[in-house]
Amino acid sequence: ISYMDNSGDSTVANMPSSATAGSTSSTSVTLSSTTPTRTGYTFSGWCNTATTEAGTKCNGGTTPNFTAGGDYGIDQNTVNATTLYATWTINTYSLTITFAGSGVSSVAVKSGSASGTTIGTVSTSGGSVSNLTYNTAYYLVPTFSTGYELDNWSNTGSYGTISSTSADNPTFTMGAGNGAVTITGKSSCTAISGYMQDFDSTA
Repeated sequence: ISYMDNSGDSTVANMPSSATAGSTSSTSVTLSSTTPTRTGYTFSGWCNTATTEAGTKCNGGTTPNFTAGGDYGIDQNTVNATTLYATWTINTYSLTITFAGSGVSSVAVKSGSASGTTIGTVSTSGGSVSNLTYNTAYYLVPTFSTGYELDNWSNTGSYGTISSTSADNPTFTMGAGNGAVTITGKSSCTAISGYMQDFDSTA
């Protein structure tokens, strides 16, 4: 039996080695107990076709995945597959948003565009938005109080990337772990430096 990662992803690791299925009289073989890993995904089993679906089914959703260390039936009258393909479930993570400075009342996390579907909103008390998909870009859309504007964003977590620290609606692309950003607001009123000059009338 040969094992294929079925992804073309260079982050796949811990793939089991190919193994002999056993004698021709065998009715099943015990699969390798080695579980592959992949950044941002969870291994969900082996399938005997390369066309797979995420989750617990493969082969059009009708055939159960074969688990690592499980039995794989050998019946050449119905299945002539000596290659098994990994199936993967993409992971989801959360994004924590904290507030600094003044004047930012909330931040909405949206998909598709800055005016797209709202996944969740975090208010000034802070919090997080969950179920954000790995390697997907989400728009961060703040609401400012009257007289305030964006100062900057900062990426304060270990995972994910923010597209701009100065844009009102940057995107945050989820990494392979929970992300965190901080938004800082400031007054949009610019103080005038210096003093008014005195005007004197002269005769």
